[in-house]
This record gives sequence, structure tokens and C-alpha cells, in this order.
Amino acid sequence: MDPLKKKFLPRLQKMTFDEQNSSKCFAIFLSTFILLQNIERCVKHNRNYALRHKLPGIFGNSMLVKSLALGADTVLFYFHMYRQKTATLNWDTGEISKTLELSPGQRQLFNNIAEFVQTRKYDFETIKEKKEQWGEDLSFASQMFDSKCRPFSDELLND
Repeated sequence: MDPLKKKFLPRLQKMTFDEQNSSKCFAIFLSTFILLQNIERCVKHNRNYALRHKLPGIFGNSMLVKSLALGADTVLFYFHMYRQKTATLNWDTGEISKTLELSPGQRQLFNNIAEFVQTRKYDFETIKEKKEQWGEDLSFASQMFDSKCRPFSDELLND
């Protein structure tokens, strides 16, 4: 994972803090969503492995899950920094800035996501509190839509 981290994180950071970033919104959103979905799959596999082999604890390799959670924290940090800096995506109100350079299809996708977030808001607020749900669909990616997102590593420090 280190070679990927060394290539990807500087690029994400550059895109996030670039002054001409309204055209990069879709790429930042999509990259973040895909990475968090991949983390969810890895955590779910780890949890299912522990269940299948009747291992103690929720996860088969808790150190791996902690590393994945720290990776999710990093990606979410960059995403929320971008969101706060540009004030372009307000999932709480469902407002998508008109200043974003989006194709009609991209704008429609963001509007659909905003509507979906509004209908699942309670689920998104509670899923992070239950470690046994980590790895379920949107358990990590849902934090993209939480303006009060706290790091996952905070939850892990209590283990």
C-alpha cells in the first residue's frame, strides 16, 4: 500500500488545495467514494473471516482494520477540507453550488446523491457508532456526507 499511498496522497492533496478546483470536484468526490468503498470491502472481508473462523473479537486482523480506518480518516480529511474550502457541496441542505464546473449528468448525479443522503441521514449518523456494522455498504463512505465527521481512529482507540 505504501507505493500507492506515495503516488495517490500527494495528487489528492494537490487537487484538494488547488485554487482552480471547481473543475476537479467530481474527480475528488469519485476518488474519495471509490477508495472508501474499497476500504469497506476490506473491512467486511476481515469481519467475515473472523466470523467464519470463530475468532475472538469483531475482526480477524484488528491491526489491519486500524490501518484501514486511518486511511479512511486521511481520505475523509482531504475531502472535507475541500468541501469546507469551496462550500460547494452541502449535503445537510442538499445544495449543490451552481459555480461547480459539472456536466449535466454529473450535476444530476450530485442532486440524486443529495436526495438519497436526506432519506438515509439517520442511518448514516448511527452506522459509525457500531463497529460490528463497519464494512457494510456505505459504513465508511457515508462519512463523506456528514459535516460533523469524526475520525474512525477515535473509535478504535477505545479498543
